[in-house]
Amino acid sequence: MRTIVLLIYISLLTSFLQAQDSLAEFVYGNHELDSFVLDNLVRPDECLKYGIDFNIDLSFVVDTLGAVAYVNIIYTEPTFKKWSEKFLEKIDALKPYVEQEVIRVIKSTSGFWFPSEINGKKEKQIFHYKILLRTPEFYTKGGNFRNTGMDGVNAPYYIPFDVPYTNPIKYYNLGVKKLTQKKYFIAIKYFQHSIELGNQSVDVYYNLGSALLLNNQKVEACEAWKKALELGDDEVKELIEKYCVKKDGKW
Repeated sequence: MRTIVLLIYISLLTSFLQAQDSLAEFVYGNHELDSFVLDNLVRPDECLKYGIDFNIDLSFVVDTLGAVAYVNIIYTEPTFKKWSEKFLEKIDALKPYVEQEVIRVIKSTSGFWFPSEINGKKEKQIFHYKILLRTPEFYTKGGNFRNTGMDGVNAPYYIPFDVPYTNPIKYYNLGVKKLTQKKYFIAIKYFQHSIELGNQSVDVYYNLGSALLLNNQKVEACEAWKKALELGDDEVKELIEKYCVKKDGKW
């Protein structure tokens, strides 16, 4: 009887320990990876102009530090409307660009991952990922049109492979979006990238400081707010006085 009870206990303990194992996970959940990819991907105007979408299946490795490596495209399948068939040669030209863009964005997620853990030890993991890159549409009484953001006639034939998104305002706006969603870690990264791209507004430093504080990084938050103060943001003084330590008579 004791043997049976002991075996049951061992079985339950083994199940509990196995339950502690975890797969690699993107910060705030793997569903947030979709949002990150779609927010950061540069879509060719040709996709918008000719109504071309792409299903992409890929794999990559998340290492023990949460870094990403060995991004591999498994397959890319274009989808398009019947009226787009006459543009097949354009689809072939767009495919390698879209693949390189997806690889660029996935690589940029390094540091955004919680690594896999097995038996309490961090391990590398191959992560499989599928995404549909669908171009936006808008509707009017007269029909359905692709939202090209332009006249749909003079769109460039392609976007060069070596042109990533370099608009600091885009990343500032993404930071505000993630800040309101309480996804502070990603908001911080977006604000910092906006600054790296040349954004020196008081707003970006004010919001960076807010995101850092909410992410329990008070020292870094104070540094961001001090920069906002140097740039002429008097409203930030109240936050500095409340959260920051004064040294040698200076904040």
